[in-house]
Amino acid sequence: MDRALIITLSNIGDLVMTTPVMESVAKLLPPKSMDVLADSRSSELLKNAPYISSIFHRFKRAGFGEQFELLRSLRSVNYDLIVDLRTVFLPYLLRSQHRCIKRKNRSLGKHSVEQHYSSIVELGKFQTNIPDCKIHLDKLTMSVAKRITDKLPAGKWLAIAPGANWPGKKWPAERFGELIVKALGSGLFSAVLVIGSKGDLGADLKADFSGIPVLDPRGQTDLNLAAAILSKVSLFVGNDSGLGHMANAVGVNTLTLFGPGEPEKYRPWGRRARVLISQSRDLRFLTLQNVWQNLTLDNWS
Repeated sequence: MDRALIITLSNIGDLVMTTPVMESVAKLLPPKSMDVLADSRSSELLKNAPYISSIFHRFKRAGFGEQFELLRSLRSVNYDLIVDLRTVFLPYLLRSQHRCIKRKNRSLGKHSVEQHYSSIVELGKFQTNIPDCKIHLDKLTMSVAKRITDKLPAGKWLAIAPGANWPGKKWPAERFGELIVKALGSGLFSAVLVIGSKGDLGADLKADFSGIPVLDPRGQTDLNLAAAILSKVSLFVGNDSGLGHMANAVGVNTLTLFGPGEPEKYRPWGRRARVLISQSRDLRFLTLQNVWQNLTLDNWS
């Protein structure tokens, strides 16, 4: 194959969970010969992928004119393969020798990554062992991350992410504050980093961090810089959100706290990822001690 198009998903975590498909397809292609159709914000995480040629953006509220121009641009290329993980019809409007569309499998235990990967297995060219999710980081962004974290003491760093896209998915913010204090007081961690977007700043951690090594760059980073900072920590704990998937995709052990949701399908993928499911699927019942016990297990990958 000489050229491929991957149509991926919008949300950060969903996009990260499609990267095993991209990594596998890329091995069959010449360098820089994969195009991607994605959301403008989450696709920032793909800009350093060495196999991607062009990233097209699809806007949910685009007018007819914008949609027509996008379709015209995509139709100008003769693809050997189109993998559509988002819709079932778009590949048939484009030029391609082979088309793979998303598969719906609601069976319990079927992870989203497995569901995406099953779309390409039918081609018979891919391994059955699904690769890890992966975010590629560039040297410049890594140097900025190093500059931001340079003043933190050496040792193991813990990252926490108190945000999520709706309140029911959030462990009470003050318990994250208590976790920070406990983590630093235990001597197991030398610093804590609080990761999130500007929208997460409303979460009041209700703890006094004066004089202790806590770095809080929420709202001050783009997605790639957040991923670069996450790549420097030893362990991540957070709610069910895209940040857990990002941490996992840069090689960090993750503990994701689930209340409502489908952890069997949407947890971060692979051997580095653990989940903790709250009683009655209500995060208000999840205690600090329960989270701490899971963080300090000694058999992380």
